[in-house]
Amino acid sequence: MAYKVEIVSFAFSVLVCAIPKVSYSQGQDSDPENTLDFLEMGESLKGLTYKVQVGSFSAPRFHDVFELEENEEGYLWTLGEFESLPEASEKRDSLSDYFPDAWVSFYLNEEKATYKEIDSAVQSHLAQSKLALKEGLEWIKSAGYLPELRYKVQVGSHRRPVSVPGFSSEEYEGKHLLLFGEFVDYHEALEARDSLTKIGFPDSWVSFYLSGDRADLVAVNDYIKGNFVQTEIPEVQVAESSDESIIQALDNKLSADTEKSFLKKLLYFEAERKIYSIALYFIIIFFGTTISLIMVLISHRRSVEMAKARKKVYQRKIDDFLSSLLLEDDLTDELLDKKLQKFKTKIPFDRNWCKELLIKNIVDLKKNFKGEMADMFITIYLKLELLSYTERLINDSSWYVKTKGIFHFQELGYAEGLPLIKAYTDSSNDFLRNVAIIAYISLDEKDPLAIFNNYNGQIDKIEELKILDTIKTSKIKVPKNIILWLKSDNESLVSLTLKMVTYFNHAEAGPTVIELLDHHSSKIRNEAIGACGKLFLVTAEEKLLEKFVSETEDNQIEILRTLRTIGSYLTNFFLEKLLEQNHSREVKIETMITLKELGSEVYEQNFDDKSELGLIKLHVENPYIK
Repeated sequence: MAYKVEIVSFAFSVLVCAIPKVSYSQGQDSDPENTLDFLEMGESLKGLTYKVQVGSFSAPRFHDVFELEENEEGYLWTLGEFESLPEASEKRDSLSDYFPDAWVSFYLNEEKATYKEIDSAVQSHLAQSKLALKEGLEWIKSAGYLPELRYKVQVGSHRRPVSVPGFSSEEYEGKHLLLFGEFVDYHEALEARDSLTKIGFPDSWVSFYLSGDRADLVAVNDYIKGNFVQTEIPEVQVAESSDESIIQALDNKLSADTEKSFLKKLLYFEAERKIYSIALYFIIIFFGTTISLIMVLISHRRSVEMAKARKKVYQRKIDDFLSSLLLEDDLTDELLDKKLQKFKTKIPFDRNWCKELLIKNIVDLKKNFKGEMADMFITIYLKLELLSYTERLINDSSWYVKTKGIFHFQELGYAEGLPLIKAYTDSSNDFLRNVAIIAYISLDEKDPLAIFNNYNGQIDKIEELKILDTIKTSKIKVPKNIILWLKSDNESLVSLTLKMVTYFNHAEAGPTVIELLDHHSSKIRNEAIGACGKLFLVTAEEKLLEKFVSETEDNQIEILRTLRTIGSYLTNFFLEKLLEQNHSREVKIETMITLKELGSEVYEQNFDDKSELGLIKLHVENPYIK
């Protein structure tokens, strides 16, 4: 049935135009269920009238406006006689300023009646009306087609005129009604109403029309009873179709009108309600999870803070205990054992974090002492059986945990741990390998750099700096095989060795360093060029001048810097020619600086300030000039 398309259009009009809605009802207009509702709605009952009573007296008192009425209780002043309670109440309210005690009295068949009598009469009337309504609906359902009788589905009542495509409108009792369809069969009208209800218009009901005019149920019943014949139902305006076809029709309409695409939501009201339910379900889960996560984080944070506070307490105990051992004059092994065993009962020694605290404190104190006092801390470390804990760390499957154990040996200076450390100096894990190498160099007092004799691993720049720093702090002597390392196929080892050669100022390695000027790696050649200058290898001058043209720009700049140290008149002559050649600005700047350092006459000559060489000289004189 095509009426759903127009229904959604009506919804669009209501939403966009904001037409104020007066009333809706479901199906037939609902009847009041109690007497007070019946009376307040202004419903009429045969024989029932209302008067406004403004006073009661024991003796008669006449008035120009009020009517004097006598009853069993005395005399009354009353005003008017009304057909409905709202009219009587309105009149009573208009007198409230002068007669605040005025009230409405009931009259049944011109006799004053009590509320109980009125209630009985109204309930009897309502019961009869319900029976009549039921009977009337049964007549309508069984009537079939009657020529003058039509049915329309009313979907709204408004104060202002409403115009929506696909719907009809009419004015009735001062209100503008919005109607859908015109049906000759009551069952079809009910089906249309039910379809409207399903797609989001619950307040739809069926209205009756006789000869084109709106009619109430009583008039329809009278008409049906007087004209009850079953005839063939002619073709009606609204073609029968399923809800699916209505949905498809609306889809087609909405596809053609993109401005009203949001109306599809109204059509699929039930489906969207399910979607909203699912969304609400996920929102609840999200907020529930979020709150749970917050509670977990708060709990975790609290536990972390408590753990920190607990560690601080035991940190003080450990500090106090180790400090007290330093003040002991005659601390024998037997006495030390007793003190250590007693102290272990005062701390959670079995916990790993406690052992870490002990080792950290032992390391910190050992760094401040030498000789016997330093050895005493190694003794404490061993007597507390912390060695087994460190060995367990080194043998762990995690490379990170292994490095913690290696750091223990390195910081404690525990050379007996070298066999365990050496096993990881050729590890495939770069970080673990480099940590093991540095620890091995720190602990081996005989020939710590011998570890590089057959070394095939890679050494990055950061580890180079750490190794060189360890060599300096440990005051390691020149290794025996340093020249052999310069000839290694391992470029990272050659690079490290060149730095060692310059640190040790090992002039014996000079010829080998010069040979590296022909190395296939430009980085190694760059390191070798710099080493020639730091070792003051004047014999490398001719080689450097010869290699200059074939080198990369970075290496050319490094050669120029080295020639400032070892250059002679040959360099001066070479550089004078170089200025005339086509090279980059950076190379020419370094050339001019080198000429200045060597005291060349070419540098002292005057250049045109606007020429390239003149500008370069100005820059050399004042680097702030670009």
